[in-house]
Amino acid sequence: SAQEIGAAVSTDIPCPLHWMLGSGENGRLVVLQNRNGEAMEIVRETEIPLGRVPQEALSEIRQGKIFDDVQALEGYLESLSS
Repeated sequence: SAQEIGAAVSTDIPCPLHWMLGSGENGRLVVLQNRNGEAMEIVRETEIPLGRVPQEALSEIRQGKIFDDVQALEGYLESLSS
C-alpha cells in the first residue's frame, strides 16, 4: 500500500553472527567481528604468526577468512597452534 515502505541494506562485511580471521599489523592472526553494523573490529589478537598458516590458505587469511560460528574459528586456530 502507499503507507508501507520497504528498505534493504547491502554491505560488503559479514553480519554480527559471523567471525573473520585476518592478518594483524604485527604479523599475527587477529579475530574480527562486525559489532556496529558498519565495519569489522578486532576483538582478539592471537599469538599465532602468519608463518604457521598453510601457504594455500594464506591469501584467504589476508582477505579475511569467514567462519559461521566461534567453534569453527576456535577449531581452526587450535589446528594452527598445535
